[in-house]
Amino acid sequence: AIVRIFLWSGQEALGEEAILGRLWASTLADRLNEAYYSAGLAGLEVGCSTAISGLSLAATGYSDRLPLFVRDALKKVRNFDGPTPAEFERALDAVKRELQSFDVLP
Repeated sequence: AIVRIFLWSGQEALGEEAILGRLWASTLADRLNEAYYSAGLAGLEVGCSTAISGLSLAATGYSDRLPLFVRDALKKVRNFDGPTPAEFERALDAVKRELQSFDVLP
């Protein structure tokens, strides 16, 4: 089963806002992966990504506990207070490397 939730921001994120959104979502995804590592071993997974006008959250797994899992993940998203300086630097490095590799493509 798959549960997809789109959290709409009400405005489009372009330029610097889009990059900041990607950094925020990347660190949130890392935190969710860390928090739910053992759930992943049991077949329940959660992830997030940015879109031009919000955040997409997806939870997957074949378990009767999926609704509880989604509820808990949404609480973690709501309580996420942003990246630590170390998390921000890791995410920024990853985005820079991604953009550099994009620039060299023909």
